[in-house]
Amino acid sequence: MLGAVLGVGIAADEPVSVAIGVIDIPRLIRESDAGKMVLAQRQRYLTNFQRDARKEEKALSDADRELVRQRTLLSPEALAEKQGAFRKRLADFQRMVEYRRRNLDYSVGTALSQIEKAIVELVQGAAKERSINLVLSQTQVYMFEPRFDITDVVMEGLNETLPQVIMQDPLKIPPSEKRSSAKQ
Repeated sequence: MLGAVLGVGIAADEPVSVAIGVIDIPRLIRESDAGKMVLAQRQRYLTNFQRDARKEEKALSDADRELVRQRTLLSPEALAEKQGAFRKRLADFQRMVEYRRRNLDYSVGTALSQIEKAIVELVQGAAKERSINLVLSQTQVYMFEPRFDITDVVMEGLNETLPQVIMQDPLKIPPSEKRSSAKQ
């Protein structure tokens, strides 16, 4: 059965030697130079988007209050026209928020996929160097010996080979680049 799991033809009575490695991918993203850079860029864009959204929400709230105030002053036609303009402005705002959120997710996903690609290559190299034939994500392992952890080795390599990742500006993503998923 183990032979089938490992994809190796092993006789039932043959002993199997498994060398295990464990990798903490969330830590690599959180603590690597490139990962910190992506997370900081994400936060900067998010902060700017939230600031802009709060400003527009306040303007919309003020416009709504003004519409309520003008109800008794305007003719039904004029009121309907102003309400239509307000609804259009509100819908435009909602589309803008969704556009920015989607583009930010795409930019972050694209940047993280660069880091993940480098991690895979570094894990393969570390596994080969240490004759490891099974590498597990720490999130999948309940308990393990610290000597199995290859995260520090991969972190060192990641900081050397990919010291930075510059996210694409979410506001400058051409429509042709938009994907439903950033992972390619």
